[in-house]
Amino acid sequence: MPPAPPKPADLPFWKADGGNRDFHFSERIAGFLERVNSRLDDPELLSQLKRYHLMDETSAQQLVAFLQRQREVSGYQLPHRQHLVLEERVNSGPDGYPGTQLILHTLWGGCVNRPFAMALEAAWDARLDQRLEVYPSNNCIAVLLPDEFESDEILSLVTAAEFESLLRKTLESSAFFGARFRECSGRALLVTKNRMNQRMPLWVSRLRSQKLLDTVMRFDDFPILLESWRTCLQDEFGLNAAKTLLAEMESGPSHGPRSGPSARALSRRAWLGSRSTISCTGRMSSRADEPSSSAMT
Repeated sequence: MPPAPPKPADLPFWKADGGNRDFHFSERIAGFLERVNSRLDDPELLSQLKRYHLMDETSAQQLVAFLQRQREVSGYQLPHRQHLVLEERVNSGPDGYPGTQLILHTLWGGCVNRPFAMALEAAWDARLDQRLEVYPSNNCIAVLLPDEFESDEILSLVTAAEFESLLRKTLESSAFFGARFRECSGRALLVTKNRMNQRMPLWVSRLRSQKLLDTVMRFDDFPILLESWRTCLQDEFGLNAAKTLLAEMESGPSHGPRSGPSARALSRRAWLGSRSTISCTGRMSSRADEPSSSAMT
């Protein structure tokens, strides 16, 4: 008998956003990288990964090989809470399109990286009066820099004292806030379906919630607007952890490479098309196993 005609695949109606990892879990991951950083060549590491972390032989070998390659390619220690690595890529756009992509290996989690990225956008707009392309994730923050801006100056844009004020400037106009407002207005039945048994397309709910947001924006005490602010600042973001991390960066020697001759030489090599990495150490970088700014020659 002839085979039946294939049924056309149903396109997904909506794909959820990736979940933001909280700072507690992210700190555990960063702590693990800090502990194994000096033990990647230890043959006992594989057995400890299998015993204490319940890994099989293949997964333990792949993890160690991945971390060894990361350290070998970057030329610096693994990133963790006291060691922030900035990776710079020149001509990193599609088809070699000119531009500089800066990757901040923070490992802070999405609950910290996302508000920090929003604060970076606001600080960049206030200083240079132009939009900055920032893409946060759970493990890193990718920034597309113009040619006239040096990548190692990006850390000086946001301080712990100005962080929350910069975040509040750009949060209400972001797509993240619009999504939270749509959820809150839907729970309050302000954005309703035409029929109870009919699903509303996502683009329709977005248009309706955006129209509602534009209408109530002038009312600072609108309940759903306040609930959206509370959801972002308290439920979704780890503001206290972000302020603590920024304060640690300011108090540590992470500002040294920006003014040192090695960092300037590194920046000049980057413009020639080489792949470079800037290593910024935190408050515990005085240990012997941490790289110093003089290592970037």
